[in-house]
Amino acid sequence: MNKISSQLEQSNRYSAIDCMQLLCSLAVVLIHVGTVVEQPIYHFLIKSVICRIAVPLFFISSAFFFRQKYQRSFYLYRSWLKRFLKQYFWISLFYLPLGIWYFSQQIDFKLLHLPIFFTIGFLYAGTMYHLWFFPALLLAFYLATKLIQTIGYFWAFLLSFFLYLLGAGETYFAYLKGSFLENSYQRFFNLFITTKNGLFFGLIFVIVGFYLADTLKKETFFSRHLKKLLFGSFFLFAIEAHFIYAQPGLDKNFIFALIPLSYCLFYWLLSLEFSTPKTLGLRLLSQKIYFFHLLPIELLNLLWKHSTTFSAAQFGQLKFLLGVTFSLVIFFIFEYWKKSPSFQMAAIFSKQPSK
Repeated sequence: MNKISSQLEQSNRYSAIDCMQLLCSLAVVLIHVGTVVEQPIYHFLIKSVICRIAVPLFFISSAFFFRQKYQRSFYLYRSWLKRFLKQYFWISLFYLPLGIWYFSQQIDFKLLHLPIFFTIGFLYAGTMYHLWFFPALLLAFYLATKLIQTIGYFWAFLLSFFLYLLGAGETYFAYLKGSFLENSYQRFFNLFITTKNGLFFGLIFVIVGFYLADTLKKETFFSRHLKKLLFGSFFLFAIEAHFIYAQPGLDKNFIFALIPLSYCLFYWLLSLEFSTPKTLGLRLLSQKIYFFHLLPIELLNLLWKHSTTFSAAQFGQLKFLLGVTFSLVIFFIFEYWKKSPSFQMAAIFSKQPSK
């Protein structure tokens, strides 16, 4: 048993991971508000480099805890899946009106298209663009589980890396100008819009999360050289960011250095010992921020889209503040409601076995 595993067994806490999830949720908000600084180089560093660490860490974190539940008992796995689907269904309905309005600005949308829109949104893209993570996560969970069972970690990782390489055409599209690949990718993007999904993007990070859960009690090359690997990953990340800044692609999601960096960073966070109070509240807060921040941001975009009252950076700062504040209000309303007698009674009855 390695040092990290023994620390976790003694404390049975993941305080550093909870703090990480909160920071990652704030990073996602920063990505969605546009610019918060005037200088282009700082805007790139914040939005296209630093904040891009967030989503891979979300995939790894979700995969790590899912794998632990899956190994512990099938009941825990089934309970998690049921809760996940229920939560995702309701948040999809919540964003359905906003999603219809948002996409109707880009395509000719009719009421007859509503069932198709909801089905595609729920199963692939999300009813609002930030909800793509949830169907991507489920698909990546399924594929990773099947691949590891059939071909093992080594080949599963190689296959997922090849898919990530294909998906990276989105980030490195500018480097493909004039090649035969440009037309192929363009046809793909005309149909699917992006390669940021569970197959091309999420799969490799879910496999990393599964691997961490399966090898946490073992002494590995990665655990022995964690600090060196973490430093080296940051160095590669900085170099790759330079190439992306020189030739910006269609988006900045697929950064190769994120694969070792997110692995090492998550592993390092597991090794940290916190003497802080229980941090479960931070985990729940991060979920509310991720779920609800986009509603006030898009409403503000709608109402003040052509306003000249603020500069672009000031408008971005206002949207960030409003998105986080709205999410905090929702969080405290949920926490207050959970303490009410009606909720406590409903929770008791929901746990009773059906006859």
